[in-house]
Amino acid sequence: MNVINLDAVRLQHRKECSNRIVLRMAQALLNTYSVSPLLDLAAVLGYEQSLTNQEALTRYIKEQMRMVDEPLASAVFNIMCDRFQYMLSRLPSHQHGGL
Repeated sequence: MNVINLDAVRLQHRKECSNRIVLRMAQALLNTYSVSPLLDLAAVLGYEQSLTNQEALTRYIKEQMRMVDEPLASAVFNIMCDRFQYMLSRLPSHQHGGL
């Protein structure tokens, strides 16, 4: 394996790790804030309505943090939780679930 391929493999591995972290973060936010499955979170976040809540939240997280690694995710997660909670708190209580 030459240096160019090694760099590509490392980048691919980093992307896969980032995607796993983002999925865990999205699931944690959905569970923590008891987001109702009936809420069209995609519309709230400004995405096409064909996305599931987890897909919409995953896209939101990826847009907020382009390349995520564990230390960065830990540092930014609390801020993202606050922003997401603020967005949910602006909705009527019957729409978001357990806040």
